[in-house]
Amino acid sequence: GTAAPTYYQGELGDLSRFCMPWPPLPPPSLPPFEPSLLSNWRAVSPGCSSGGNLVLYVGQTVPQCQELCVAYGATCVGFEFGVDYGGGSTYYKPGDCQLSFSVDISSCDGSYYNLDFYIRPTPPFSPPLPLPSPSPPPSPPPPSPP
Repeated sequence: GTAAPTYYQGELGDLSRFCMPWPPLPPPSLPPFEPSLLSNWRAVSPGCSSGGNLVLYVGQTVPQCQELCVAYGATCVGFEFGVDYGGGSTYYKPGDCQLSFSVDISSCDGSYYNLDFYIRPTPPFSPPLPLPSPSPPPSPPPPSPP
């Protein structure tokens, strides 16, 4: 095989966007959500949903888990959040954030599973903004009489 070519500084243009800054920057934060959005969630404490698990994130706070659910999209209708209730199940730990597509909390024992359930508020319906109608093309001038 042939040896890899040697590149000299400046030969490939600006490489700064490929370099990692030191010290490493924190990961980009999710766009901030209005506090009112986060406070509208209905907490069921203790509580959990039967099935409906989407993604499990560990070591989260409730606001972080709310943002993760909103960022996941409309499929996420709530989440289970690990709390130490001293329940018999050791599956969930405090700080666990289990996104859910089900809000069926009737047949799940949150104190046994050490979980609270947070129900995502349904966003208020806002009609889409009307798009500006395209302006009609200019009409050609009438033909001049002979």
